[in-house]
Amino acid sequence: MRAIIINFTLLLLCMSLWAADDYRDFTDKAGRVMQAKPVSVIGNQVRIQREDGQEFNVSTDIFAKADQEFLDEWMLLHLAKNDRLFKIGAKEDGTRKEKTDREPMTYYNWEGFYKLSIENKSDLILDDIRVEYRFFVFDDTIAAQKRSEGQTDKTSGDLKIKLIGPRKTVVVETDKAKMQESKLDGGWVFTNSGDRASKDKLEGIHLKVFKGDLELLDYSEPTSLREKYKW
Repeated sequence: MRAIIINFTLLLLCMSLWAADDYRDFTDKAGRVMQAKPVSVIGNQVRIQREDGQEFNVSTDIFAKADQEFLDEWMLLHLAKNDRLFKIGAKEDGTRKEKTDREPMTYYNWEGFYKLSIENKSDLILDDIRVEYRFFVFDDTIAAQKRSEGQTDKTSGDLKIKLIGPRKTVVVETDKAKMQESKLDGGWVFTNSGDRASKDKLEGIHLKVFKGDLELLDYSEPTSLREKYKW
């Protein structure tokens, strides 16, 4: 506690009479006020610049609740903006395929999904994280006469992550979507001369990461997906 008091006392020394537009009042738990602004994140602390230009690293818990909340949010947004908060991995996955023979066709049915790895790249504890996602499956048309035939289906959902520790990774799975592969048996042809085989495929995933209503990340794999299918 003595170290906290000393640190805040140093911050209050030599304050100038006027503040720039981007400076604001900060109040510590003892009720003392200073004018400063956050400039960076160092480990799990915020670097504060006083209006005389001097900078200090401090823990947000020395401040009153409202200022703590302001700084905690600022730190998250600062890290996110500088790509220092999350690293996302999205891997295609699926359940075991089940084979069905219905002459003259053979079908394979399974459920496709994405396995997501979400890494906390920072030294902060991230809690109450929400991931909203949508992934896309190309439903290939049986007996298609050209490769572009078929339709794209969307699966949406959200995932709630209670906690991601500093420098830790959590792995979660999306909901599943029904998928199918078909093959025409030998000796048979379609009357329209269409393709003898069809296979659904995962086209990609688009997700957003939130803490409360605060959006921290907008990610897609492939990157072009967010332009192809607007959120």
